[in-house]
Amino acid sequence: MNSLTKDSRTSSSGLSWRDKTLNSMSAPPMHLVALLGLVILLLSMSSYTEFKVHIEREKMGLKLLLYLLPLALFVVAYVTMRHRLPFLNKREINDIVKTSISRLLNLEAINYKNKETNRR
Repeated sequence: MNSLTKDSRTSSSGLSWRDKTLNSMSAPPMHLVALLGLVILLLSMSSYTEFKVHIEREKMGLKLLLYLLPLALFVVAYVTMRHRLPFLNKREINDIVKTSISRLLNLEAINYKNKETNRR
C-alpha cells in the first residue's frame, strides 16, 4: 500500500527523473565542439565563395547591359526616325544621329556641312 501512496515521480533519493537527468548532463567534449565548429566554418566559407562568384557574374551582366543599352537606344531612335520621317534622306538621318551621339558623349562634333562646302 505504501507504493500506491508514494509519488511515482520521485525515487528513493527524493529527486525527480527530470532533476536527475539535468544533474547528470555535462558539456560536450572539446574535440567534438572543435570539429563541429570547423565543419560549420568550412560550410559557410564554401557558400560565401559561391555567393561571391554569383555576385560577380551578376555585376558583369549588369555592366554588359549598361554598355549595350545606349547602343540599343540609338538603334531604336534610328529606326523610329527612319520610319517617322520618310521625307528625310538617309544622309540627313545619319547626320542627326551622329550629332546626337557626339553631343551625348561630349565629343567634338564633326561638322559635315563644312566638309560639304569644302568639297564644292
